[in-house]
Amino acid sequence: VQNERIEIFAQPIVKLPSRKIAYLELFARIRARAGIYLPADTYRSLAEKEESIENVDHILVSHVIDTIRADARRGVKLGYFVNVALRSFRNKVFMGDLLEFLRSRRGLADHLVFELQYDDFKTATPQLIRIIDGLSQLGCRFSLDNISTLDIDDDRLAEYGFNYIKLRSNLLTEKCTTASGEMELARLKARLDTSGIKLIVER
Repeated sequence: VQNERIEIFAQPIVKLPSRKIAYLELFARIRARAGIYLPADTYRSLAEKEESIENVDHILVSHVIDTIRADARRGVKLGYFVNVALRSFRNKVFMGDLLEFLRSRRGLADHLVFELQYDDFKTATPQLIRIIDGLSQLGCRFSLDNISTLDIDDDRLAEYGFNYIKLRSNLLTEKCTTASGEMELARLKARLDTSGIKLIVER
C-alpha cells in the first residue's frame, strides 16, 4: 500500500435478458508480483489492523471518479459501484474530504453507488446512518452486499437510502427447488419493487 502497488479492476453488471451493461463495479487489488493480485478478503483485515485501509479506499474512490469523468467525455453514462470499508466511513477526515468534494460536484455523486456489507449494516451506528444520509442527499446511492438471508427488511433499507441489494445465485436457486420457495422469492421481489430496490444476482 505504501508503494501504491494497487490495481483497480472493473466488473460489469448487466441487465437481463439483454445483457446490456448497466453498471460497473470497481474494486482494488494489491499487486504481489506481476500477474498476481491479492483480493480484498486476503488483505483487508490486515490493512484495517495496520490503519492503511483508508489509503486503499482513497486510491479506489479517486480512480472511480476519474473513470466517471473519462466515460462521461465519451458519452457513456453508467452507475459505478465502489466498496468502501466501514473503517473509512467512520474516518472523519476521509469522509469529510469526500463529502466536501462531492458537494461541489453533484454530477459525479449521481453516478456513485457505495456498497456496504450486510453485517456492518445490521450493527449500524447513528454516526454511520448520518453519513449514509449525507451522501444520499448529495445524490449518491447505496447497495448492500453479502446478504445471507432472504428475511430482508426492505422498508428499513429504503428508509436509509439503499437502492440495491445483492444476493448470490445459489441462495435463489436453492429456493426454486420447491413451490413454496418460488412463492417466497416472488413475494420478496414484489416487496423490493414496491420499495424501489433493485435486485442484483451475483456469482
